[in-house]
Amino acid sequence: MKRRKKTIRSLAAILLALVLVDSTHAEQLKSNHASRRNNGSATILSGKVLLYHIFVSDAASNFTDDEKAEVGKRIEAALEFLAREGRKYAIRLQVIEETARDVTTEKPIPTDMFADPLWTERAIAASGAVGANELVARLKKRHQVDHVLIALHVDKAALSNNLSYYDHIDRTYAAERIICYTRYPDGRPTAAASYAHEILHNFGAGELYFPFDRNEGRKNIARRLFPDDIMFRVDYDMARLTIGSYTAYRIGWLDDLEAEHTVFQDPDK
Repeated sequence: MKRRKKTIRSLAAILLALVLVDSTHAEQLKSNHASRRNNGSATILSGKVLLYHIFVSDAASNFTDDEKAEVGKRIEAALEFLAREGRKYAIRLQVIEETARDVTTEKPIPTDMFADPLWTERAIAASGAVGANELVARLKKRHQVDHVLIALHVDKAALSNNLSYYDHIDRTYAAERIICYTRYPDGRPTAAASYAHEILHNFGAGELYFPFDRNEGRKNIARRLFPDDIMFRVDYDMARLTIGSYTAYRIGWLDDLEAEHTVFQDPDK
């Protein structure tokens, strides 16, 4: 990802770089398709939601009980943020959580966002499911929920990311999932805002800082309209962040797309 040196130096840009844009390969990362809205196992962020946690280790990394507890605190803060913002749009969320048995993989867990995402399917299967789609079906039936989102947690330093499902993506990944690393590449702990950011992606939210655009046109519009939107930037202080009207539309909290926000929908601009 090419960035100007002066941009790299700014804290805001660093924080923006510490949330993954999206999904399985370069073309998928480049696009910002509206078809992410209302698609996959996490369609729109309303109703009853199950967040299913799997802690994944390998020969080089594993979780202590204290580290798991710390992840739990970050998730709790992320969910509190989503609930708070939802109330502004008259949305009442009911999020329940379940944690699977721990998984240890034989192969090293990749930290490269462009790595073959099949490793996530293997990790999910190792937790006791035949596959992610079957797991989602079982969980929906058992918990009587509208949506299921799988959270894979890894005790490594890397950019957290997500596998969002939308048109033309392999149906294997209709069972949407986030991959959350405990630390950023520079060693700082992953902020609770990054967890919320990734969760929102799977419910249809798109990036608002457009790192793959050829110019900063749309980014400048987003900065003017939504400077504190969690899809534009992350912050260790979540009280400084919001969910703006465009993101609210993408996750199903608003029914209509405002005319001035259509520029954000076009992946080619």
